[in-house]
Amino acid sequence: MLRPARVLAAGFNAHGQLDPSSKPSNISSFKEIGLAPDFDPAEDPAIKAALWSSTIIMHGSSGLKHLGVSGESAHSHIDMSDVPRDATFFGDISGVRGYIRSFSGDFYTLQPSSSTQPMMKFGKSDFSPSHPLADRGGAFSHVEIAGNEKFCIVIHYPQNSMQARHTSVHLYGSFFSFLECPLTEDVYDFEDDITALTATATGFAALTGSGRVSTFGDPRYPDLLGRTPSTDHPASYPSVFSALDGVPIQKIVAGSWVVAALSRDKDLYVWGHVLPHTPVREDHAGLSGLLNAVDEDGEREEVHLVDVAGGADVEDVAVGDEHVVVLTTKGEVWGLGSNEYGQLGLGPRTKGTEGKWRRIGALGEREEVLEMKAGPLTTFLVVATDDTS
Repeated sequence: MLRPARVLAAGFNAHGQLDPSSKPSNISSFKEIGLAPDFDPAEDPAIKAALWSSTIIMHGSSGLKHLGVSGESAHSHIDMSDVPRDATFFGDISGVRGYIRSFSGDFYTLQPSSSTQPMMKFGKSDFSPSHPLADRGGAFSHVEIAGNEKFCIVIHYPQNSMQARHTSVHLYGSFFSFLECPLTEDVYDFEDDITALTATATGFAALTGSGRVSTFGDPRYPDLLGRTPSTDHPASYPSVFSALDGVPIQKIVAGSWVVAALSRDKDLYVWGHVLPHTPVREDHAGLSGLLNAVDEDGEREEVHLVDVAGGADVEDVAVGDEHVVVLTTKGEVWGLGSNEYGQLGLGPRTKGTEGKWRRIGALGEREEVLEMKAGPLTTFLVVATDDTS
């Protein structure tokens, strides 16, 4: 169902990734940054990319809008005129790096500007015959870049006379090593389709169609894996962890050091790593307390079932580097963690939620949230008027 929607944002704005006219001032209360007059939440997300220095949102009747900077230089102008709405973008701290087509699986990268081409554009990547994925026989479905520059790309292979339907995960040292055709790579096969992939500071989490979560990454940070690595299930190998096995999950999202999983029963689970050198400040206490929760025996839990606002059922969740935002089944928006950059939209004087969930009053009269997403230090809400009442 097509509905007119508003895109709201709050948080870090040093690169103009929320509001170029307010750069470099942060946006401490939710502000409208775009309009999507024909938005269908069931078909297409309105927030296409929410990165450290770059944002891409649906804007206008059929177009996309880029805000902020992208690429190795401080360029901010990207020609989005030929980019389809089914594009799935990926990037890193420098901004957007490229996208894949959701249906065709084609791979596009951001091309640098030049004296003859002042605006950056996306170009389709045709791999050299020697590249391991040049004759892949499948379609790219998900791409992510972790904070340690590790590059992960997922390929879906259809069933044919030579093979059964399956999915493979390809891991590279960096985005650039992937482009440069490395001699070696790590490849992991899944019998089940991967429906979501999210990146942390040191690794990845993948969600399958059956609702199971697998994690893999740096063995030095097992808390980000939500499991204890072993000889049979090393950190680098995608492995389902027992804490959530048997709990069907419908969504996974992550910030640098926090991962959240939303179950089909509307329960929220989190796991992650509290940096030992992070100062204990009131605005950080929320996530520190969340991640250091203990069970009834006083033992720290690897994965925590979260009590949101007195036991509310959770409809959606977004995670940044230092904050978590949820939408309850009652349509309420709650936040936890840091508001140092305004990322919770709580105003300039509130530095954090002091370890407690706090209601976020960003909605207008009769408005409801259709979509939410978080960047490292930002939060985005897509809202529309509820016409059912």
